[in-house]
Amino acid sequence: MAATTMVAGAGCNVITGADSLVLRRQSDGGGGAGGAGGATVGGAGGAVATTGVGGGGQGSGGLGASAYGYADGVALTSVDLYQGIRRPLVAGGALVTSDIPIVAGKDAMVRLFYATSSGYDGQPVTARFSVNNGPAIEQTVAITGTSSQPQLGSTINLALPGATLTPGATFKVELLQPSESSSGSNGEAAFPSDGGTAPLAVQQGGVKLKITLVPVSNNGTLPDTSSAQVQAYQTLFAEQYPVAAVAISVRSQAYTFNGDLSSYNGWTALLDEITTLRGQDGVPADVYYYGIHAGPDTGLLGLGWVASPNDVTSRAAIGVGWTGNTAPETAIHEVGHNHGRQHSPCGVAGDANFPHAGAGIGVWGFSPSQNALFSPSTHKDFMSYCQPRWVSDWTFQALFTRLKQVSTSPLVFVPDHLKNRTYDRVRVLHGQLSWRPPVTLAIPPMGEVTDVEIVTAAGGKQTVHGHYYPYDHLNGGLLYLLRPQQWQGSLDSIQSLKVEAEGQHLQLGGQ
Repeated sequence: MAATTMVAGAGCNVITGADSLVLRRQSDGGGGAGGAGGATVGGAGGAVATTGVGGGGQGSGGLGASAYGYADGVALTSVDLYQGIRRPLVAGGALVTSDIPIVAGKDAMVRLFYATSSGYDGQPVTARFSVNNGPAIEQTVAITGTSSQPQLGSTINLALPGATLTPGATFKVELLQPSESSSGSNGEAAFPSDGGTAPLAVQQGGVKLKITLVPVSNNGTLPDTSSAQVQAYQTLFAEQYPVAAVAISVRSQAYTFNGDLSSYNGWTALLDEITTLRGQDGVPADVYYYGIHAGPDTGLLGLGWVASPNDVTSRAAIGVGWTGNTAPETAIHEVGHNHGRQHSPCGVAGDANFPHAGAGIGVWGFSPSQNALFSPSTHKDFMSYCQPRWVSDWTFQALFTRLKQVSTSPLVFVPDHLKNRTYDRVRVLHGQLSWRPPVTLAIPPMGEVTDVEIVTAAGGKQTVHGHYYPYDHLNGGLLYLLRPQQWQGSLDSIQSLKVEAEGQHLQLGGQ
């Protein structure tokens, strides 16, 4: 099965508003003053980026050979790191601890907050962010006044490549001016103020989120799989999911579905078939299948399984594949269910443990592609039904844990006698039971175990274990039953089936 993968990355200028940044190695200290010989170019918001490669670097022991000194009259008041949401690093001159993970390998934006006083001469300041005493990211800007949280342009904003973020990394931040303008004694312009480094608390999480978009052909229609539309999926997942890389591919062959997508029966049947197709295609365990279609607007935008961590079978969902933002916004929600996320309670009942009223995101968010901040007072978690939406700290942390489990957990060992067995399936939908076609699974299902009472035509009665997968948006789910020998090959011998599902005692056949 051939697939086309698109991977996107945000350029530095999108975040900083400057035309270029300078990455210096710490060993570049000494040399010429302030990037002499380089061009100076203006960026948005009055930013100035120095592109020269002359001196101004910093030696391993501190400020490099009288090139730069700490800027007088400028205080570094706080430092935040964004990988979709705000993770404070420094506040009030102290390192901040947080439950929000810093994800290894994921691109980030660093906001440097400052305050100026009467001792500041008004000349441009070079902000330098160093990780592991390696290449430093520098930006030279004209600053004024005091930074504020809601105003993106009031802070110095640096793009931090994900490759610099590794477990055990340390960092330091400096606000500098050429030595002839600096007394060199203003420790408030740096963190740590003693010129050392501080731990960055980077955590290893998921390596790559892999999603295959499956185009569904239905009644002569196909979803939008143009490069621009696939890029929209890529961007939304990359900006909001806490993972180092995202790979979106498109299945080379469309899947033909002849059902009625204006009905819930059609939606559940399509989800069933996309789930089965994933197994038939034999894709790796960490690949999620997402079927997209151009069906009518029924009010239902997506459907998927709420999966447990090791359940490979249920890594599938479906949704609308229309042109525009609705399709990718639906996808990040449905794949969130595949990663075990419940609804966030706004416009829908949901996770009783969600910590923020009205499914608020809890912290500030940031989109590199939009170069925009999102307020926790206005934006809602993308697992809710409310708008506008972004990822919350609650969902970010939970997805980090699940993505790490998917990427790093060992393969599940399945004994040979449990492989490739046939399961009958019963659909539960709004209190009604119906048979679905049987399926052969390479590994056993791992849905919720539930008791099922079977009565055969011969009068035999027994209780067997089924595996139940609830739908995320409909009152129902799919029940898997391993075929016992007495009805192997045919369902005709079953007189009735009883099960408790969705809080109801349900029966199929019999009296």
